[in-house]
Amino acid sequence: MFEGKTQEEIAQEFGLSQSAISYRLKDSGIELLKKIIAHFEVLIQNKLDYFSGMKDKNSEANTYSELAISFSRTMHYAEACAYFSKSLALCKETGNRYEEARILLHTGMVQEKTRKFDDALESYKKSEDLSHAINSRTGEALALSQQGFISKITHQPKKALDLLTKSRIIYSELGDRIHEAQAWYMIGLLHEEAGTFKEALSAYETSQKLSHETDNYSKEARALLAIGRVRERNHQPAEAYACYEQCLAMYQQSGDRAEEAKTLHLIGTLLEESGDSKQAIEAYEKSLGIDRETGDLTAEVKTLHRIGLVLEDTGNIKTARECYEKCLVLERILGDRGGEAISLHEMGMVHENTGNYLEALSSFEKSLAIKRETGDRAGESKTSNMMGMVYEKISQYDTALQWYEKSLAIKREIHDQHGEAKILHQMGLVHESTGNVEKALAFYKSSLVLMQAMGDTAAETIIKESIKRVNEKIGQNL
Repeated sequence: MFEGKTQEEIAQEFGLSQSAISYRLKDSGIELLKKIIAHFEVLIQNKLDYFSGMKDKNSEANTYSELAISFSRTMHYAEACAYFSKSLALCKETGNRYEEARILLHTGMVQEKTRKFDDALESYKKSEDLSHAINSRTGEALALSQQGFISKITHQPKKALDLLTKSRIIYSELGDRIHEAQAWYMIGLLHEEAGTFKEALSAYETSQKLSHETDNYSKEARALLAIGRVRERNHQPAEAYACYEQCLAMYQQSGDRAEEAKTLHLIGTLLEESGDSKQAIEAYEKSLGIDRETGDLTAEVKTLHRIGLVLEDTGNIKTARECYEKCLVLERILGDRGGEAISLHEMGMVHENTGNYLEALSSFEKSLAIKRETGDRAGESKTSNMMGMVYEKISQYDTALQWYEKSLAIKREIHDQHGEAKILHQMGLVHESTGNVEKALAFYKSSLVLMQAMGDTAAETIIKESIKRVNEKIGQNL
């Protein structure tokens, strides 16, 4: 895929910096892997020449398949597809339908990696149909699972659920508990994303049980984490904490440092949301230590950012700003433009909270520029809203309203009704503070309609108080 390309060219294709590509290649050990694969490619090519001379087409097809897999592992996806195609042609010629179904499945996986989802779905469907015809139940289930995965990531949850359920049933009938556990986990993800937490919990618990029975402790821990996540979202912090602690013990026992760090991060987030800032920071700092030990810069940034937020909430503004500055440095090394925009936004928040409004505006403007560049419309709306708040605080009300209008337009574009209602109320407050009570009342009423439609009773109460206050001012003016 990247044969003959420079790091700068690869970086441009992925929208990253050259330093980020260099770091990732070094960290992955890709150069050593390429040398090992190149050696095996020579051996496989020798086999290919031998079988071709012997006119052994079945062995020749298998060798093409081996060669394709080696190219796939080194991310030479075009070459992988080409050799899979040669293998497929020989399988059809010899009538080896089992191998044909297998090659179609592998071809789909390569197409999936290059985000050619339509092509991948076509290959998986052919593999499914062929596997069904030759009564290869395992092959059929694998093809159904892969189709389900693509349907999930292409935002077709109903189709994904149907495909994964079909594959789960086949795995259950075959007694393949390892793959059945995986299918249940994916079904759990779909229900969790849909907000159907009861069904999600049931699926994750089944996945955990099957993984435990097959001694697949990494998958059992993964299911436990998901159970904890659902418990947390379902306002059951004690149960969620118990799941995370159980996972932490499993990862510590197995020596999986990366997953241990992720679990500590989740524990920190749970403690933070429960209001235990001190314990949250302790969990985050343990996670941060492992992130640095394993050289995971992306995870380090994520954890530093959470520490900064907790410090900011507890009034440790200077230390919080230092965390965001460290994040910014690492994000620029990684070429993470989205993360850079978030850190600049948080630095703007720190400046705004300490009354350094010019510095706040500068940070917000830099963040906004990146969000526009990357097409982050939700982030753009959030930062535009903060620009409005800063201008409101320095009594530049017309400018504040202009920024609120920009944020409001995006909220409507992305169908964020809750965010739209909040901005409408904020604009009403600006009009009220400048004496435009009639305009303020109109904005408050528009905000109230949206909040009532969403059933947000707490926000509804606040808006009704604003309406009552403005009506009293209007009555006094009559």
